[in-house]
Formats: sequence, structure tokens, C-alpha cells
Amino acid sequence: MLVLMLTSLYWAQAEAGQGFTLSCEFTCLGVQHVAQLWRNQEFEDRVSLINITSIHPNVSLVLSISFATKADAGYYSCRTQPPDTISPMVLIQVAENLTTSTTTSPLTTSSGWTCVSSEQPSCAAGVRQALWLTKTKLTAGLPPQLVSAAESPANQIPNQDERVQNAIKHARFWDTTEERPDKAKYSNTLFLNLSHLCATLQSSHPAVGRRLFAEKYSLAATWRRGEDLFQIRGQNGSLHSCMDPLPVVSGKQEVADTADHILETFYPVAPTIDLQKVNVYKDGANSSGFRDDYPYPHAHTLYFLEGANPRCKLRPEQFRASMLMFSFGNALARAHKLYGPQRMLDCPITVQAVGTNGRIFQFLVFQLNTTDLSGDDGIKNQVWLDEDVELYDFAKVRPLIKKKQVKVPAGLAGYKPETFSKFLALYLNGALSSETSADVLWQRGGFYFERCHRNTLGPPSGEFPSAPPDTRVDCPPTTGASAQAAAGEVSNPFNRGLKMSSRVTVDVEKEEEEEEEEEEEEEDGASVNPTEVKMSQIVMPCHSNHRHELSVGQLLKWIDSSACLSAERHAQSPCVTASMDDIHFEHTISVGQVVNIRAKVNRAFNTSMEVGVQVSCEDLFTDRHWRVCHAYATFVTQRTNTGEKVTLKPVLPQTQREQVEYSVAAERRRVRMVHDDIIRDLLSHGSVQQVETAVDNAVAAEKTKVESVELVLPPHANHQVNTFGGQIMAWMVNVATIAASRLCQAHPTLRTIDMFTFRGPSQVGDRLLLRAIVNNAFKNSIEVGVRAEAYQEEGPNRHINSAFMIFEVLDDHRKPCTLPRIRPEPLEGERRFQEAVARKKIRLDRKYIISRTQGEVPLSVPWDPRNQVYLSYNNVSALKMLAARNNWRLSSEKDKVRLYTLELKSMLSFKVESEVDVPAHRAFCLLAEMSNRPNWDPHYRKCELIHRVDDDDFLYRVVTPSVRHGAVGSQTSAGQGEGILQDFILLASKRRPCSSGDPYVIALRSVSLPTHPPTEGYNRGEVLCAGFTILETKNNMSLISYYNQASPEVLPYISTDIAGLSSSFYHNFCSCSQYLTQNRLQLTAEEQTGQYQSTNMDTPTCDSLSVGLSGTQL
Repeated sequence: MLVLMLTSLYWAQAEAGQGFTLSCEFTCLGVQHVAQLWRNQEFEDRVSLINITSIHPNVSLVLSISFATKADAGYYSCRTQPPDTISPMVLIQVAENLTTSTTTSPLTTSSGWTCVSSEQPSCAAGVRQALWLTKTKLTAGLPPQLVSAAESPANQIPNQDERVQNAIKHARFWDTTEERPDKAKYSNTLFLNLSHLCATLQSSHPAVGRRLFAEKYSLAATWRRGEDLFQIRGQNGSLHSCMDPLPVVSGKQEVADTADHILETFYPVAPTIDLQKVNVYKDGANSSGFRDDYPYPHAHTLYFLEGANPRCKLRPEQFRASMLMFSFGNALARAHKLYGPQRMLDCPITVQAVGTNGRIFQFLVFQLNTTDLSGDDGIKNQVWLDEDVELYDFAKVRPLIKKKQVKVPAGLAGYKPETFSKFLALYLNGALSSETSADVLWQRGGFYFERCHRNTLGPPSGEFPSAPPDTRVDCPPTTGASAQAAAGEVSNPFNRGLKMSSRVTVDVEKEEEEEEEEEEEEEDGASVNPTEVKMSQIVMPCHSNHRHELSVGQLLKWIDSSACLSAERHAQSPCVTASMDDIHFEHTISVGQVVNIRAKVNRAFNTSMEVGVQVSCEDLFTDRHWRVCHAYATFVTQRTNTGEKVTLKPVLPQTQREQVEYSVAAERRRVRMVHDDIIRDLLSHGSVQQVETAVDNAVAAEKTKVESVELVLPPHANHQVNTFGGQIMAWMVNVATIAASRLCQAHPTLRTIDMFTFRGPSQVGDRLLLRAIVNNAFKNSIEVGVRAEAYQEEGPNRHINSAFMIFEVLDDHRKPCTLPRIRPEPLEGERRFQEAVARKKIRLDRKYIISRTQGEVPLSVPWDPRNQVYLSYNNVSALKMLAARNNWRLSSEKDKVRLYTLELKSMLSFKVESEVDVPAHRAFCLLAEMSNRPNWDPHYRKCELIHRVDDDDFLYRVVTPSVRHGAVGSQTSAGQGEGILQDFILLASKRRPCSSGDPYVIALRSVSLPTHPPTEGYNRGEVLCAGFTILETKNNMSLISYYNQASPEVLPYISTDIAGLSSSFYHNFCSCSQYLTQNRLQLTAEEQTGQYQSTNMDTPTCDSLSVGLSGTQL
């Protein structure tokens, strides 16, 4: 057995006249050794320049040779006793021109001796050594063509910067209750979040779906460098493998030019490349980590995370060396499998690597051109290594305060979008359209490389032009998994050591698109919605702004017109706009393109109705269509000539999508009505952190004030002789744009409108006074508040509308610029300043909780009183959307108790349904008392109320027995043992019907509470969506349906029933029916007292929760 001892040598100048010091760093990897220094190669003259010191295994030791003089010059060898580990020879030189801290660079001579060079290294020692060991040419920076791909708008994620910042905040703040979370944890969470975001582009780049995420795979690669034998073996952490190899970076000529590159000699291996603690050579070990029949055999990107190997924690400069060596090892193992050892590759192999500690990122692209590494001549391999880049400056849960001054504020600061662009560029590499890259490679003389790679899996017909007659195409035959993949016969066999990411990613996005297509086909086949109105407008120059883009004011006119026509078609009477919900503009529209608007009534209440509006854009020349925005407008009917209110007839949804919109409209109305209360609560309870406004170079808010008067003329009126609501909104956008321009001194882009609210009417002849001012300026966005007042020649001003608009300033690359800070006016200005912060928090909650796509955030969203409204909305709407689906399949039935399943590619949902002889309102009251559920549900061992939020929302802790003995439900689960318990923290939201025909709803979902973290002895489970719907049927009976989107912690309870192996669902439902029947005449605690009997806001549990959450600020 040969045990490799890693050594690193450093010269350092001693005090004047004292000579020089040579330090030898040893790492003993085997048994205990004693260090010795020998004067010559024959080990006949041991010297006493060092103290004999014992070296214990896995412990580094630095031996200093002090007071060396010219008499001590000569050849030495560092050696240990027992003599099974010998370092290369070291020449101790004493020269007058040696400088301080010069790193040695031994040069191998023909005699086998080693000399000392005094050159300063151009980069980290580990990277220099890795370059020599792998015979690689280094190029600083990533390949330009690779980075530029991510800068294209077509390859970017909608709302990219905002979603990336949310991913960072989730990793640093929302995924933990610790003030200083462990770097190993948040770096892994951040990596998963960014990967999930990138995976949302699968709809536009389907090749992203041809990858699989692997963890803890084993790699082994062996090669000779000169006369020495080297081996890489171990686990780097995580890997994306794919069906198709990555395209080459350098063309044929560039690869040939590497023969002129002179390698910088740096040998032997230093501790900076400590790949494994125990390096025991195994003869002939070569393995890529994948079985021969594995359909994802090509390494795409390696990921190196902080703390991925707790036995070997690397510093940033060591990350680079490890990234280079493992990238080389993966490419080499693949090359050995395809070509065998020691040859020039006909098809270069490309591997990427990303390293991060949760804030700093490192990027690397490696191209293996040759496996002939015996000498320094000939073709070299290539690596493109980027410098360390920061994704953000800092992220603090609490501000850093020194001497009563905030040095570093809480929150995320210094986000750098260019870093994520590089991450995205590497992620999309190989998934983009190959036509452009093929053309480039052809012009550079390297087309046959690209074609050769594609042929390993068989290129689609017509994807590439034929190679010229003189082009040599020598590719390995298509066999095994590659041939099966080319024939479309590859399945996904289970492979030990490989697993899918724990969160649902790209399949969800694909499913959502397929579902939308199915729903559109369903709508096309169904009868036309009688309230639907379609409008198409071609954008003319008169509709555009200075950038030749459609002005938002004009778009709002068209939106309001189509929504009003839809509302009046349903009401059959005049209607006016009451409000317009938040609108986020995803894309701009250029002159010459077509705007398509579809509006239809989602739901009618008593005298008001919600109208949904979808806006898309069409390019007539490329036949491309994309979504611009969607909006929900509320319209009310005008009174008749006799002053009576017009009662609206109900809307009858006909398609699945209309049923979903109908069901969720009631919950949106509930949120709409408490919007102002949420802001007041945020401010009154001190939830918004007081922001320091005394900033140098801040712009005074009064300088951004805009005041403008408009006279309402007949062309500005609608068909009811009232001022057209769309015109008022357009005027408000105009003054808001002016105010934002005065702050940033540039042309801003309107991104979001935070709810138009019409408070009163206006008629022809009115004067409209429009006031706008910048309320707050964040790093990349500006909030402008606008107020519209109407007045006649005589009489007071009437407040008729208010809105808040969010602007950005984009640079030449369409990236948000950093904006100047604002200094608010005293009193009212400071109030508006703080309210703007609260509204930003609300917008973040809406996007994070309501507008998110499944898989972007964890199942258990952190709960606090400030996001409660949106969590409840998400809770209820998710259950209503699940219940509205019409493609449930009957799996089992027994005595009229039916079990249905709904299987999507990434999620299995089930429904249990039956009728009970209990009135719906009684069943609702009984089932809503969750504390009584252990009396009839054997899956509930304990259900305790944690906190009563309001009359309709409650927080519970549920304890259930686990059917997965010893299964792990979370990262903080208990040890594996039989009979282990699971617990859940659930938000329960109950809703009564808004109108006849609506069901009662009891919705459940998991949340996380800082006061109730996972505890020892329990596996913390998660529920994405579950609950009951209770519908009144004939003869005073009720149809009860229980829904659940089965998470890994829930699925074992029902899997045998779905497979037909048991019928526990029937016994559980019978127990529920019996409970309801026995208690149908007994008043519940809620009916007796108006609240749950176990609810007591003075209990210690509720007090601790309030105290635990009161200190949380934005």
C-alpha cells in the first residue's frame, strides 16, 4: 500500500543576518509518523535542522528550518519514519535576492532531483498545480458566447431579478429561524432555489428536461503525468447529468493553437488539492459514476457547496482547484469509456462546475481535448475560470449596530444580477437552439466537433447540414443507453446514488402549460361564454411613447373599455369601474404589434361583479404570442331612474378554468376588502422597520411633486356621460411618470400598478386636479403616489381616485439601474414613506405566496400576522382549484364511499367523497372543530390549537402515527426508529358559502412557526393542500369531499388504498359519518359562544407566539 503524503514548501526571510527559513508542511494520512530531513538522496546523512516531531494521522504539521546559511546549501529530502512516505527532493538555496514569502515551484530534472524557483505565482497555488497535473491551458473569464446567451430576453426568467432576490431571502431569512444560519445549510438551499428558478425555462427550452440531478455519486479516474501515476477518486457533492453531451467551446483551430501554449510547471500536489482525507491508490480504478445502461451518462455541471464534505472544508481558493480537478476527472472518465487512454480526442468533452458558499460564486468550464498527458508538448486541455463574484453584498436577519448606529441594515443588500446571469448561462448551456452555435463553430473550423457530439445520441433530421467531404467524422458508435435514447425507448430506471430533487421543478411548469392548452381546447369546444368580450388593437405611433412602445395609459384605456363592455353585457345595464386590482406588466409592446384583450365576468355578487382581463401581444411577422399582463376589475351597476339598485344574476361557469375563477373570486374579494386594514396593521404594530432617511445625496421628495389640471371634455366621457375611467387612469400614469423622472432624471418604465380605487364619480365639465409625488425610492424601484380630485367652478374638491405605481429605470441591457435615495417631507411625507415600505412588503407576500409557481418555495411558508391574509387566500384558493378539476378518476368504491385520484406528472392527489345524513351547516361546524378530529380520525393522535388568528383562521399542531417506520420527514427529523411520530403545523381556514350553490370550505396547509420548530422525537411533515368541501344536497343531506395533495409524509397513509390493497379510506369515512350523525343535534362550542371552546388569547401558548413574532420587522 502506497500512502501519499502531501507537502507544501515555503521560503520566508528571517531577521537580518539570520539567513532564511524553509517551511515544510506535512499531512500524515496513514499511521503515526516521525518527520525527518535528509541531506541527500541516499538518506545517509540525516541533519538536525528540524526537531523530530511526531505527526498524527489526518493532522497537518509545519516544520521550520531556521537560521540556514550558505554552508547549509545542498539537496535535502523530507521523509518520515516509518519510511513508506517520501517527499520529492528539495534543494535548500541561500541567495541574496530571495524575497519574502516566495512560494517554491519545484522543477523536475532529468536526474530526478528537485530545484527551487523564486517566481511569484500568477494565481492560487492549487490551481497552478491542477493546471500542470491536467495539462490544461487557463483562460480567464467565461466564454463570451456562453455568457451572452443568458443576456437575451428570450432566455431570461419573467421577473428574474425579483424572483432571484426572493430565492436569496428564502435561503437566508425565510427558511430558518436562526439569526446566523449555518452557511452549509443556506448555501445548499440557495443552490436548490436558483436551480428551480432556472428549471422554469423548460417550456421555452425543452432540452432542460433531459437532465437529472444526482448526489453523492462516486468518481474515479487514473492517468499518467510523465512517469508518475495519478488518480482522482471521491465525491464532489452534486451533479447535473444529461442525455446529451455539452457542446464544445473551442473550435478546431483554437484547439490546435493550444499546442503552442507552454505549461507552467508546478509539482507535486499540495494540500490545497486535498480531494480526500485518505488517498490510497487503487489499481485500474476508472469510473464515471454511472452504470452502462444509465440514460443520463454525460456530466453537465458539478456543484461544490459549502460544507458538502464536512470532513474536508475548503477555502475559496481551494474550491477552484477542486472544481478543476473534478471537472477534469469527470471528462477523463467519460473519455476513457469512449476512446480508451492516451489519445487525442476526436470529439472534445465539456464539463462545467459551479462553487458557492452561499454568497460568493465561482464558475468554471472545462474542455478535455486530449488524454495524452505524458508530456508537456502537443495539444492541451482548456479551462475557462471566472473570478470570484458575489451574488449579493450581505443579508442580515438583524441590523448590525455599533455605538448605537446601524452600520449594516437588516435585509438583503447589494444584489448583483450579473452573477445570476452567469449561473443561468451555465444552466442553459446545451439547452439553447444549436443553429447559431453550429454556424459559429463552422466558421471557426470546429463544426465536426459539434456534429460528433450530437451523433452520440443521433441528431434530429435536418438539424445540421452535411459535413464537407474533407471533414473527418470519427465518432464512437451509438450503443447502449444512447441508442435507446435515440430511439425514444429509454425509461428512467432507479439508480442507486441518484435521486430527483426534493422539490417539484421542471415537470410542474410543463404540466401547467399542458393544462392551459387542455383548458383552452376545452373552452374552444364548449359554448361561448356570454360575457366574453374580445378586443384587438394594432399599436400605432400615436399610441406609443418616446421609445416607440405602447404607452401604459393607452393600454389602460383599452383594458377598462373591454372590461366595462363585458360587465354591461352580463348586467344588461350601465356599469362603472369601482376598482382595478394590482397589474404587473411583464413585457412591453412595440409599434406595429397587435394587442389582444379578452375580458369576461368571473363572478357576480349582489350589485358588483369581478371581471378578469387577459392581455397578450402578437407579432404579425413572426407569429409569436406572449402574455403581457392580467388584471381583475370590479364593476358596480348604476341605480335605475327610480333610485333602485340593480341585482345581478349569478354567473354560471361552463369550463374548468371558469369554475376555478368563479370559486376563487370570493376569496379575492375578501382580500380586496381588507387591503387598507393590512397596511394600517403593519404600521400600527411597528412591523415596518424605521428606515434611516438622512442619507447623503438624497433627493428631497418635494422636488418630485407634480400637479396638473385636466378639463373633462366630451371626448373624455364614456357612453354614460361620466368621465371615462380609463382616461382618468391614463392621466394618473402621466403625472406619475413625470414625478418618477424628476427623481431619476431618466425615462422610467412602469412595472406595477398597486390597485386603482375609484371613490366617486366625475362628469363632463369637471376639472380634475392630479397630484403625484415619489413616496419612496428603493434600490431598483420607485413608488409614486397619485391622487385625483374633481371640482366644479364652485364647490369643494372631491377625492375620486388614488393609486400607487412602481417604476424602474432600465439600462442598455434592459437591467434595472440603482436609483438615488429619497428624503421625505416631515410628517405626511414620512407617513407615505413608511406606507410605501408596507406596500412593498405586501407585494412581496403576494408574489411569494399567491403568484408563486409550485416548487419555487417550500411547502411550509413562514407564518406571521402580516402575511396571514395572503396565506389564507392561498390556502382556500388552492383547495377550491383542486376541487374544481374535472379529470378525477374513480379508483375504488365501497358502499357509496368513493376514492378518486388525480395523477399529474409530479403530484398525486386523492379525493374521498360520500353523502351523509347531516345538514351541510351542521357538518361544517362539526368538522371545523379540528380539536375533535382525534375522536374519529385514527390518523390524528393529537390536535392542539396553537393560535386563533380570527374567526375563520386557526393554527394547529397535529401529531400523527407514522406508517413509515423510521422514515425521515425533514432535515431535522428524529433518529430512525420503529413507531416514530410525525407532527404538522397547519393553518386551518374555514369559509361559509357566499351564495347558494357554493360549498362550505375547510382548507388546511402547512406553515412554519419560529415558536414551534421541529422537535426531537418527531418527524416534521408537510401538507401542501388538504381539506373538506361540504355541499348541501337534497333532503337536507350533504355531500362531503375530502381532498389531499399527497406529500411524501402523507402518501403512505393512502397508497395501499389507491393500489387496491386495502380500504382504510372507507373505515375512516364511516368513522367520520358516525361522528357527524351522533353529534348532529349537539351544539358545537362555536355555535354556543361564537368561538372555539379551546380558544383563549390569554393562554401561555398564545402569549409566547405573540411575543415570538412581535420582534420580527421588515
